Formats: sequence, structure tokens, C-alpha cells
Amino acid sequence: MNKTIFKRTGLALLACLCLASSLMAAPHFVPVKVVATDTMTVVVPLDLAPAPTVNGSPIIAGDEVAVFSPAGVCAGSARWPATGTSVQITVFGDVSFSNSDAMHPNDLLYFKVWDSTATKEVTATVTFATGSTNKYTNFAITTLASFIAQSAPRVNPCHYLDVYRNYNRYDRQNRTVPGQRTDVEPYHHRLDGPL
Repeated sequence: MNKTIFKRTGLALLACLCLASSLMAAPHFVPVKVVATDTMTVVVPLDLAPAPTVNGSPIIAGDEVAVFSPAGVCAGSARWPATGTSVQITVFGDVSFSNSDAMHPNDLLYFKVWDSTATKEVTATVTFATGSTNKYTNFAITTLASFIAQSAPRVNPCHYLDVYRNYNRYDRQNRTVPGQRTDVEPYHHRLDGPL
């Protein structure tokens, strides 16, 4: 009987440790901390309407939200909480302009989400609450009014290759393309060999 209780307790403890370690995993986004005193705070309320989403699904605990500089450098990030009223992102900047990658006064704020389920970064579109700014301002607190992250649609590169090959087939059969001058031989590279 003691062995059974010990096994069940051990399995429950192991499950709790696995869950805790997944929530405490190293962050995906690592912000550049330039000058610790040059910061602003971005507040993302959890009760936004419409609710914050990633590719149509609600953002879940463990996902991360990050602010990027125009140079594409992560200036601040925060993990999405399981409970609470808001996510607060500390954005690090450099008002002395000694670091070209850092956020500088009046730089636009860009947002991304780390989708922990799909394990990929997704660019977010945001709007700001009335009276809030969309630019880096030292010591400011800005609040978001909406937050939607959507992946760009995938483009099939084979589609363009098929169009090009079909163009070459038409050109080979007719030796001209509609609307093309017939007294000039067209010059372009062919993917499927010489004429």
C-alpha cells in the first residue's frame, strides 16, 4: 500500500515539476538593456475587446509579447500571464543616442508575439488607447486598445515557376507573346533549356 501511495505521489510531483518548468522556461525574446534608467512602460489589458489573439486563437499563458525598435531589436518583452488584469512591458531605450540599435525618443513601437504552441514569432497589429502614444517616450506609460497577431499568408514559390514555364511554352509555340513587337527577338532566361 505504501508503494502505491509513493508511486502516485511521485508521479503527481513529477507532473507538477514538468508544468512549472515549462512555465519557467527561458524567454524567447531577450531585450537589449541599454540604460536601465531610460525606460517606458507598455500596458496590454487582458480584457481588451476584441480579445488579444494569435492567428485567430486567444493568447495563452506562456506566450510572450515583445516590443521592437525600428532597427528590429527587441527593446522589451513580457510573458503572457495565466491570471491578472494586464501585461506590463518595460521598454528599454537610449535617450543619449549612444547605441544605434536601441529605442530612441519618437521611434515607433513594433510588436511581435512568440506563439509557444506553434513555436514561431508572429507580427502583431496594435492600436493605442486615447491619449497613449505609439512612439518611444522616456518614462511614459502607454496603453493598448487592441492587439491582434496574424501570420503572413504563405506563398507557394512553385506557382510562379509554373507561370514562367507556361509562358515559355506559349512563347515556344507562337514565337511571340501577345502585344510584343514581332521584329525583335525576345531576350530572357529559360528554365527548361534552349528553343
